[in-house]
Amino acid sequence: MNKPTPDVEPTFEDFHKSSEDDFWKASDLMLMLGYQDRKTFKQVIDKASKVLNALEVDITENIIPSVIDNKQDFKLSELACYLIAMNGDPQKPEVIYAQAYFIHQKELSEGMKALSSIYKKAGIIQKDDFLSLIIQE
Repeated sequence: MNKPTPDVEPTFEDFHKSSEDDFWKASDLMLMLGYQDRKTFKQVIDKASKVLNALEVDITENIIPSVIDNKQDFKLSELACYLIAMNGDPQKPEVIYAQAYFIHQKELSEGMKALSSIYKKAGIIQKDDFLSLIIQE
């Protein structure tokens, strides 16, 4: 985990694990979402698994049972984290915060895609080229 700065709440990205595969630990996400016990949180993971099944998305690539730090845990993909947050208890402020985070990330992603499309239409390869065009005008 990246070390959060003092007096700053850790973010979703602070709990990101980089290795051969990008993942988040279910035990970290559980605490971020305000869950105190694994049994209750496992029910939310099970809901996310059902959504993956319904979407015909491979669960084994998104929710992977693992032993991490000598404890039974799950490695979660970003999609799994999103689905868990969306299926979490809306009475928990941490869940609402996580839902807002993912909605914001989606909006940013869509904005970047739109910007990329604008670059392509203008024949611009690098975003710095686009910025230099704006500065010249």
